[in-house]
Amino acid sequence: MVRNIEIPYHQGQEFCALLPKEIIAPDISAQWAQRQQRIRNGEYTVGQFIHDLDNYIDARIHDVKTHGVSITVANAITCPHCQSGTLLKRKGKNGMFWACNRYPDCKSTFENVKNKPQLEKKPRVLGETSDIEFCKQCSSALIRRPAKRKDTFWWGCSGFPKCNVRYFDKNGKPDHDKGAI
Repeated sequence: MVRNIEIPYHQGQEFCALLPKEIIAPDISAQWAQRQQRIRNGEYTVGQFIHDLDNYIDARIHDVKTHGVSITVANAITCPHCQSGTLLKRKGKNGMFWACNRYPDCKSTFENVKNKPQLEKKPRVLGETSDIEFCKQCSSALIRRPAKRKDTFWWGCSGFPKCNVRYFDKNGKPDHDKGAI
């Protein structure tokens, strides 16, 4: 809003363009007020008003189902992981971040840096890849990682997320006998 004048965003203008003209016309408020006055005068009942409103809304829903809705988002950032979603800025418990709008199908998230998504994720060092321990499922090397409890560890497949096999740690080695977590 600038000097008490509302200035719509591009997306808002596109949304309004999808609506029937009678909804966005400035005189729609006057039409509703006129119907309310007719109800007060006893010329029109609340039941008739609700019936007419239901029919009107049903017709609008039918139009949308028949013709669909297409809104383009200017400057949208395509999700680099799924390639079909769009990144949206979200507020989380630790501040703002960016996430794919296809959640839960795509769970990609990105740090917010100067109001833009940090697309190049910083590598996390959470353990070293073993030269002698390998995944029984996909034969990739296993990685010994620190657990939440102090001085405890677990083993995960380096082929994650394609392979999500994990093992308990037993004396610095993966516990293959006990099986995957």
